[in-house]
Amino acid sequence: MEFKEIENKKSNIVKIKAKRRRKKMRVAAVLLAIFALLACVMWVLCCTVFFPIKTIAVKGNGVYTTEQIISASGVTVGDKLFGVSENRVEKAVTTTLPYVKTLQIKRNLFDSIEIKVTETYDVYCFNNNGVFYTTDADYKALKEFSQKPNGVTEIILTKQPEIKLGHEIEIDENSVDLIKQIMRIFNYSNLKIDYLNISNTSSITAGIENRFSVNLGSIENISGKTEHLCAMIKEINVKNGAESTGKIDLSVWTSQKREGYFEETANF
Repeated sequence: MEFKEIENKKSNIVKIKAKRRRKKMRVAAVLLAIFALLACVMWVLCCTVFFPIKTIAVKGNGVYTTEQIISASGVTVGDKLFGVSENRVEKAVTTTLPYVKTLQIKRNLFDSIEIKVTETYDVYCFNNNGVFYTTDADYKALKEFSQKPNGVTEIILTKQPEIKLGHEIEIDENSVDLIKQIMRIFNYSNLKIDYLNISNTSSITAGIENRFSVNLGSIENISGKTEHLCAMIKEINVKNGAESTGKIDLSVWTSQKREGYFEETANF
């Protein structure tokens, strides 16, 4: 009997402890729910009632004025400081003002906001039905021109891409890799590329220094072909003059057959 009484007492103690533990857990859950509710209420109040914006500053802008960026952001004096969405503002500004690449928002104290922008610049251009569009290195369409602008490389593809200012042009991965590889090698060799035609990957052509039309053939041996091209241009400058223009054919160049041909012509 004594053994059973001891066991019963132990069982009761365990039950009491379990009951107390459940009660504590219920209290903790209620407190947590109250805390979460209060946090939500405070956040809503911060976004809708507290901390109205009194000043808006812009940093990093050069292409666009401060007024243009603030207008495109949609942020106005009186808006609530914590109600401003950085993602929404960045999307609005980068599409409306294409030369803005990225945007960050910094909240200062309780009544001012700073919009910091990073700008991009023209690298390539694409001809779409007689209209030229410049893009940055990531193929984001930046500006529209009636004629090919100076200082950028025109990219000619097999199919004209759809272009919308402020948005990235959709180009297939193979073309992107091809452009990147050729431009990296040409830029390393300090060659100015007027245009790059990859519409036929077995007969890639490029305009160089506004003087030469170069047939590179395929992408194979592109480093060797570029090195040979630089040597040919130096030789042409010596023999024909630094103003001479024409056509250069490197399509038959291989590591075993290092040959290129130059034809001096007025039209290249």
